[in-house]
Amino acid sequence: MLGLQRVDIRNWQQRAQPWLYSFLHTFTGTMERLPPDIQLMIIEKLGVLDIFHLQQTCKTLYQLIEAFDQTIWRKCLQLQCSQNRMFWPSYRDHVASHELKDACTASFRFRKATGNWEPQSEGIAFIPSVSKKLVLDSDPALEDFYLIPGGRFLITLHKFKLRVWNLYPSPSWKKGPEAVGYTDVYCMQDPFASIAYANVVDCTKVQLILDGTTESEHDGQQITSMLYMELTIGEGPETTFSAGEPVLLRLLHPEDEETPNFTMAVAWDSTRNHCIGWRPDGLGEESYLKWELFSNDKFIFYVTGAGIHGFEIPPLRPITGENVDLLSFSGNLLPPTFFLPHTGTYDIGESGYIVGPDACFPITDQQPVVYIIQEKNDLSSTFRLHWYQFRFNSSDPQSSTLTLLRTSSPDREYESDLAPFVNYYTWGDQVAIVWELEYEDDDSNDEDELTIIERLSAPDILHLQQTCKRFYKLIQAFDRTIWRKCLRLQGSQNGVFWPSYRDHATSGDFKDACIAHFRFRNAIREWEPTSAHTGSIPTTLKKLVFDSIPGLEEFYLIPGGRFLITLRMYTLQVWSLYSSPSWNKEPEPVKHAEVYCMQGPFSSIAYANVVNCTKVQLLLHGTTKSELEDQEITSMLYMELTIGEGPETTFSAGEPVLLRLLHPEDEETPNFTMPVAWDTARNHCFGWRPDGLGDESYQEWELFSNDKFLFYVNGAGIYGFEIPPLRPITGERVDLSSFSGNLLSPTFFIPHISTYDIGESGCIVGPEACFPITDQHPVVYIVQERIVSSTFCLHWYQFRFNSSDPQSSTLTLLRTSSPDREYESDLTPFRTYYTWGDQVAIVWELEYEDEDDDGSDDEDEVESAHSSFYLSLSSMPPSPSSSTAAYDHVEEEESLTIMRFARYPVSQHDDRVPVPLNHGLCLHTGKAVVHCWVPSDDSYWVDCYDFVGQMKDVET
Repeated sequence: MLGLQRVDIRNWQQRAQPWLYSFLHTFTGTMERLPPDIQLMIIEKLGVLDIFHLQQTCKTLYQLIEAFDQTIWRKCLQLQCSQNRMFWPSYRDHVASHELKDACTASFRFRKATGNWEPQSEGIAFIPSVSKKLVLDSDPALEDFYLIPGGRFLITLHKFKLRVWNLYPSPSWKKGPEAVGYTDVYCMQDPFASIAYANVVDCTKVQLILDGTTESEHDGQQITSMLYMELTIGEGPETTFSAGEPVLLRLLHPEDEETPNFTMAVAWDSTRNHCIGWRPDGLGEESYLKWELFSNDKFIFYVTGAGIHGFEIPPLRPITGENVDLLSFSGNLLPPTFFLPHTGTYDIGESGYIVGPDACFPITDQQPVVYIIQEKNDLSSTFRLHWYQFRFNSSDPQSSTLTLLRTSSPDREYESDLAPFVNYYTWGDQVAIVWELEYEDDDSNDEDELTIIERLSAPDILHLQQTCKRFYKLIQAFDRTIWRKCLRLQGSQNGVFWPSYRDHATSGDFKDACIAHFRFRNAIREWEPTSAHTGSIPTTLKKLVFDSIPGLEEFYLIPGGRFLITLRMYTLQVWSLYSSPSWNKEPEPVKHAEVYCMQGPFSSIAYANVVNCTKVQLLLHGTTKSELEDQEITSMLYMELTIGEGPETTFSAGEPVLLRLLHPEDEETPNFTMPVAWDTARNHCFGWRPDGLGDESYQEWELFSNDKFLFYVNGAGIYGFEIPPLRPITGERVDLSSFSGNLLSPTFFIPHISTYDIGESGCIVGPEACFPITDQHPVVYIVQERIVSSTFCLHWYQFRFNSSDPQSSTLTLLRTSSPDREYESDLTPFRTYYTWGDQVAIVWELEYEDEDDDGSDDEDEVESAHSSFYLSLSSMPPSPSSSTAAYDHVEEEESLTIMRFARYPVSQHDDRVPVPLNHGLCLHTGKAVVHCWVPSDDSYWVDCYDFVGQMKDVET
């Protein structure tokens, strides 16, 4: 809605300048005898209405104005721009006199049209207008925009980019909107979400301050970035803008604080790059109310419902370093220099607003400011507007004045809250306010409801939206914020790497990301390997081919499904599997240079985990021969990967820590034959040989740990070893033979309900996300027990550690499940399972299938053999209550559905046939990757499977 303050202009003689009125009626004959250049000088200083009226006084003046109409109307338009802070280049293509005249009279035609149009009880209650649609291209989503006064140029902010659009390339406005240039005006290093300040200066340049908040590398800290720049237009025929030399200010502050401009005032001199911050004191109990800020070079003025508070700005300090820590200013408690009360105290905290001018200018003795306070009547939908003028006295700030100019009310009541935007627009003596009317069918307060909605899961939000019309509108109105908070909550609960969604900007992007897992889960459950479904689960397959760098050793799909870490002996790279939320581009490397180049060769990623949703912890493992005979060196490299803040997606490895272990060549990997505890922060370690494991040493092991204990799991049960005191590492490597005499017995042992023989055909499956086992964080692991050649059982155990009394730790059998059918050969699970919420996914490998999809046997078994990857999806067994004894909590046997999603031919005689080696899965996005190798030319690639891409139509 648009509100315009009407002013009667019919009796123009009473509003004309007195000297002009007298001149026209007394000295017209005298003016006719003046030289034409003097006449033109007088006419060029007149307003639009004065020129029209002068032209009607006599034939001579009419002909004079017509003869020099282009010059006169051009000067008049320049005068209007100067008086009303308009951007003069908006009219650079106005050449003809009628174009200049139309531009001069546009405001009067607009004022007359809105003044004559009244909202009647019948008909369409909209001001008649012509609407055009500006469709943005493939740039990142629009964050904020600013229409430069003059109406021609639109500045759009796209997080890391700033662009200027030409809404009409000619005065007639006939063509569609087009970009000013194919290149962006400016590309920022920091992401920005809003245009905090915009103003036209000298009619030729636009001042901007961009505002954006990002997470800091420090826990609980955020960085608010403020970028000041001045845009100017080029002189050539092409309409191009330049940003000059922008100035950046980064403010470091606690994450739970609001924007520092409100909780802490910050004065910044962008020319000298000086600043100071303080907390305003003496505001009484009005701190919960809304604020409006005005300023000049020496004072900042706070406006609340009580009145206006003036704070003298303390001396500024030079900015040193990249960030300004606002906590360094928290001790600066500054009382106001003066306070001017309103005629009454207005409660604007919940429903009222303060409206200030759109054009920002410093408040001086000659330049007062007029602001408007909306006072809401809580008992109805009516309100009043109080117009105040604040006139500052620089010589004596205490004697500054605050005057109530007018109180106005709307012409009718509205069905719900009518809210003005925080700025009003002026042209001459006209004031326009834009209003927004939301939720016309309900006037309830939505703030508390939004707080609750933002804590709901995706299904709960969708279900709530279907309960009633009001909740549907509420969620639609704040959909981007709601779905972004929902995605952030999902990522925090499931250990997802949040930067995977850094290019998600629209509400549709966030919503699709939130419900991707549910579409994936429901589609998997609906697709069953029946007679109608004998093939693989439908997926979208993409192929990531690597360059000429030596072969791929191993990879890790970072939870979030976007980034893939690849290990190639001496180099570590990160790949972006999709560069936009739509996943429609080919996979590409994050950067051409490697994230990290290692000194020693590494062959595997022994450990990988996402911490705080912002960084990835890695432990690389590799073995090389030592210069000593019959000796080898096992190297362990620990690092933390973090992503950069700029528009380019870059990763850094921090400061890696290296551990080299020297051991005999005929020994197995020391992590299993000899456990080694390593404190990467202090660079301490200790090793020992486990004793008391009985005759089960030939079986497979699974290891878990915390800061004080190491837990072995085999077919017999779980063994807990208390870690001995660690020793400082001296020298370049640690000789494991120095630990060989440390024979350590288990602190406790908890048996399974029976001993499972998993040495030959079974295995132990643990969680993919590594976390320390604590009293509050038990671990669930799965023991695969092979019954006969083609059948098996999965035993789901939960181990709950008791730190105060490790001997009383518990081991509980939660569930026993079996596959829903027999397989002709061994179906083997990989060693880790994946979780999302209460869902558990296991990836299986079935080697050398000899049966075709239709069930018939091929005559040549070698040619028809395939290696396939399967997927099973089930719910996590519920945890037993604390009073439940071990082995008492056992569910009924569950039938496990296992479905194929990838199939590769296998040949024992042709080394040109690719061999699948490893896999990765992201349950949050429904994406999987498979590592393939061709022995003949030692080439590698990764197949990227997208389950959700084929499941857009599946109901959530």
